[in-house]
Amino acid sequence: MNDDVLTSLQRDRLMEQVASEYGFEEVRITSFMEGYGSRFVALLHTSQGKFVLKANDRSAVYAKVVPAYEHLRESGFNGMINLRSTVAGRLFIDFEWNSDSDNSVCDTACYLYPFIEGTSLSGSSELFAGVGHTLGRLHRIEAAPELPQWDLDSLIGDIVNDRLPSVPEPHRSNLLKLTPGFAKLSSLPKAIIHGDVGESNGVYDAVSNRVILIDWDGCGIAPRIIDAAYPLFGLLNDQLQFQWEKAEAYAAAYAESIKLTIEELELFHYAVVLLPCNHILHGHLGTKLARIQWFIDNREQVARLFEL
Repeated sequence: MNDDVLTSLQRDRLMEQVASEYGFEEVRITSFMEGYGSRFVALLHTSQGKFVLKANDRSAVYAKVVPAYEHLRESGFNGMINLRSTVAGRLFIDFEWNSDSDNSVCDTACYLYPFIEGTSLSGSSELFAGVGHTLGRLHRIEAAPELPQWDLDSLIGDIVNDRLPSVPEPHRSNLLKLTPGFAKLSSLPKAIIHGDVGESNGVYDAVSNRVILIDWDGCGIAPRIIDAAYPLFGLLNDQLQFQWEKAEAYAAAYAESIKLTIEELELFHYAVVLLPCNHILHGHLGTKLARIQWFIDNREQVARLFEL
């Protein structure tokens, strides 16, 4: 992400606010990072160490992230990053900034968490098993009525109307054939889901010896299979080599908490490729299309990983 996402004046004002509200003697932005769906993500150096500052649409944060964090903390779930509290005890601060695109004022909510010098989840099978344990525990937590419901129909509509028109034929027509299967996911068992369990949203924390998930902006109550299936997409590289050993470790760990139903196994491949279709315009189109097709062609073998 470009470092000019904020003007010099906006950066100074934000840093003054962060220092004041979080009690830092010194704070500065060292870089901006990619954050899909975020207004901006910044790495901060402070007098108390490194932190990541995320800024998202204010209404979305208070509708989704806030109730999810409160509910999961009360439930004793330890698979999420610990947010830094302000001096006043709040987890979120409000910040207004002007968008360069139309000079409109954007109401933004920011939250802060420690930058963890952890181990990438692309490492060993043991680490990937940790993802399965974390998601299994998450999906067993009883949902609360104040938590947001995922709007799967809107997501499918975004794929059909916003993403696929930019995909050339015959690939566009092939991907459109998946949408009835995507819609069937809505009838499957629901749970609290993270919503985007990719490699960049999880880290192994050596201090606590656990896998933790960050960036809960896509969380909500939704078919649990969306969370359970998506991590497997990251185990298939651009050369179409699938890491079966890691997948087996992950599936076995998840199955310690959750046993998928027959219906979930039958629709598993749709859940694997749902988010990749939503992100189809990010990255190299050809390799992503090939990876999606691989999961369709190998759907039965992949689903058997969870027949435990």
